Amino acid sequence: MTLEQQLQQFGLKEKEAKIYLALLELGQSPIQDIAKKSGVKRTSVYDILEHLIKLGFTTVMTKKKHRVYFAEEPEKIKNFLLGKQREIKEKIQGLDEILPELKNLFNISAIPRPKIKFFEGTEEIKKIFDDVLNCKSKEYWYITSRKKLKELVGEEYLDEHIKKRVAAKIKCYSLRTEEDKTEDQYSRSHRDELREVCYLPPKINFTNTICVYDNKVAVISSKKENYGFIVESDELAETMMMFIKMLWKNYCVKNK
Repeated sequence: MTLEQQLQQFGLKEKEAKIYLALLELGQSPIQDIAKKSGVKRTSVYDILEHLIKLGFTTVMTKKKHRVYFAEEPEKIKNFLLGKQREIKEKIQGLDEILPELKNLFNISAIPRPKIKFFEGTEEIKKIFDDVLNCKSKEYWYITSRKKLKELVGEEYLDEHIKKRVAAKIKCYSLRTEEDKTEDQYSRSHRDELREVCYLPPKINFTNTICVYDNKVAVISSKKENYGFIVESDELAETMMMFIKMLWKNYCVKNK
């Protein structure tokens, strides 16, 4: 390993090491001689020398109205490293003082937090339908009043969404209000559209649509309030899935 490489291990940069070694050999020298000896461009030498002065490796003096530079004795390298050692020790002591507070912040941030996206207006709400089509589990469960949903986004859009879902081979389990039952029986083939349907008792009505897929819960309002949101939360998704399946099992009459 060369002296230049060894100096770099002690904290000097490549060009700083070249210039310091050049000064050790040259003694008192002007910038042009230092640049020539070190092989560093003259335009860079001045700034590097100023930094070496701050580090204590180099000194400057004026001689016959010209600035000349010379290297401090090599013992300064040891002083430089000792200074670094003291600086690191002080920083470690300072870190020890604030470490408990930093750890407390880390523990808070490490707690999983739900992500919430809000959508306002019909066109924005349609982004929720797009997100559902990206579900990794290839199935989702939802409670809805199809009548209210149709009023919000339109029959044509719902039909187009169904085609995309079937093409993506995503199955759905739909809990619907009693008022949807007559229309469904005469106009839809649930099997062809990869859908299983249950109907809620007449006294149980939902204005909003609640959909659970992967680790997400999507809520879509009626046209009256015209909003929707997606909550990405493992615990909430698990809870809502249990709730929907409980309704499915205990209160619904399956469509034949």
